[in-house]
Amino acid sequence: MAPLSDSTALADLLAPTSLDVFARRHWDRSPLLVRGDRPGQLEGHARWRDLFSVEALDGLLSEGGLGAPELALHRGDEVALPRSWAVQRLPWGTGSVANFARPERVFDLLNDGFTLSLSEVDRIWGPLGNLCEALRELLAAEVQCDVRRAPVGNTELGLASYDVGHRVILQIFGARRWKVYPAHIEQPVRSETCAAEGVTPGECLLEVRLEAGDLLYVPRGFVVQDAGVADASSVQLTLRITPYTWRDLADVVVKRLGQDGGGKSIRINSRKLVVLSDKQADWLDEQVEDVLLDHDVEAALADLVAPRRSTLPLSAGLSRSPDTAEEGS
Repeated sequence: MAPLSDSTALADLLAPTSLDVFARRHWDRSPLLVRGDRPGQLEGHARWRDLFSVEALDGLLSEGGLGAPELALHRGDEVALPRSWAVQRLPWGTGSVANFARPERVFDLLNDGFTLSLSEVDRIWGPLGNLCEALRELLAAEVQCDVRRAPVGNTELGLASYDVGHRVILQIFGARRWKVYPAHIEQPVRSETCAAEGVTPGECLLEVRLEAGDLLYVPRGFVVQDAGVADASSVQLTLRITPYTWRDLADVVVKRLGQDGGGKSIRINSRKLVVLSDKQADWLDEQVEDVLLDHDVEAALADLVAPRRSTLPLSAGLSRSPDTAEEGS
């Protein structure tokens, strides 16, 4: 993880909160609310314009190429199955593909009160891709960006849940209500995901209505609930930042112990019961030490945090940005 002071991308997100304050008081410690509407300085609805907008989302939906499973639609407990809004079979090269969204049908469902979720938008929208790549390098983490568009209403709080990664929630348009509770698990690792049925929250730490331009940071493990509001629809982005931990690095190194990557490897019958005599334990200790000396731990970490450059299969074939959108119009 690089020094936070090296990141203008993170500084721009959190302003006017300083990176020093964020690192000391909030990162992995406590939630942070940053208001975007500051009279005389900034209008909230313009704060995230360079990153994303309602118009950008409408453009992505209109041009086609999006589809399941990245795109999903639901209304309460009702899930709109892809067969109701997507092309089931489309010729593609020598074969075919399925579940590409029909834009007119998606907009019909949105008008009928469905909520839209689109995952990994950083792979199809240039400014978000640049932001996520900068944060991956800075934080030694897996970073992706999801968008959710929700209609007016449904003010009932949703499932209480937590993430194994940090969440940075950007309110792009409209408003949405959030409640944040203490951590269910302190600094959870990737294998400690939240149960599908959610968890029982503790005492509320923060209840807030996010307006356009606002930012809410929620550390990993902290429990949240959210709901719509009666007077506004909502478009929000969520940056999901899942750090690579010592456990992840250890898993990579252990995997390499059994590989012949130019160095030594440990040959053990993995199906045999572990019954160690003093002599066998000494032998294994020596083998592990020798192999670790022959493996580059920094290279193993570099493999974990290697930048992801693939994009979703848009019909345009390229990651989109406001500039490319204008050129293509």
